Amino acid sequence: HLHELAWGRDPRRVVRDEPEKSTGHEETFGTDVDDPAVIHRELLLLSERTAAREGLASAATGLAWVGVGAIVMVAGFLIAAAFWLRRSVLRPVSGLASQVRLVASGDTTHPVVADGPREIVNLGADVDSMRLAILHELEAAREANQQLDDQAQDLERSNRDLEQFAYVA
Repeated sequence: HLHELAWGRDPRRVVRDEPEKSTGHEETFGTDVDDPAVIHRELLLLSERTAAREGLASAATGLAWVGVGAIVMVAGFLIAAAFWLRRSVLRPVSGLASQVRLVASGDTTHPVVADGPREIVNLGADVDSMRLAILHELEAAREANQQLDDQAQDLERSNRDLEQFAYVA
């Protein structure tokens, strides 16, 4: 069989685009060689090259799997970070925002209480303090308006009394 192959005779049919089955190294001698030592040395050299190429292919496959693993880990981390961000930050901020909208729409008696991370709780407390300060200022303004109304009524009464006195006199 090898004699036929050496003369370029191969009864097997040629198949294109077939996946590789093994790794080899095709190389021929420039001249006929019949020295067993030269043939043995050349076979050892070719087998070392083939083994090195096979090792390189194995390392490349291993590196590809490491890359896939790294991508999966990064994707898992990003998904976990997104869930954590939503649960720990976005929900509490959304809850705080809805309470602030209630107060802004006129329900000034509604206390603003936030839950979640410390910063968001502190922000909610600051907003509630601002709401209470505004309520206090609003009450002070109402009292001032009431005093002005009372004084205006007193002045109107005094003016009526003066007009009546001037009319009589």
